[in-house]
Amino acid sequence: MMPQAVEVIAPSRLHFGLLSVHRSDPQRYGGVGAMVATPGIRLVVRWGKGLVATGPLAARARRLARRVGSILLGAVPEVHIRIHAAPPEHVGLGTGTQLSMAVAAGL
Repeated sequence: MMPQAVEVIAPSRLHFGLLSVHRSDPQRYGGVGAMVATPGIRLVVRWGKGLVATGPLAARARRLARRVGSILLGAVPEVHIRIHAAPPEHVGLGTGTQLSMAVAAGL
């Protein structure tokens, strides 16, 4: 039996910057970071009509779900994504990456 809802909790990642690893190819940098439980992302994905996302970062979650669903499922998923908690974007917490992973895991 398919679950009615899936809750996904994703920690944040503290970014400590890029490090040069002395390579000559285009990907010559690597990152260092640490995972922290809070602030993190908490969302719930339920079956629904159409694709709906609510809460902080809802527009971004909707775009991600459309893209991920098309790739993984071959169609735009008919789900309701409710984001209960998310840290702010562009402050070094990996919010975009963690949101992407949480939406993909929920789908």
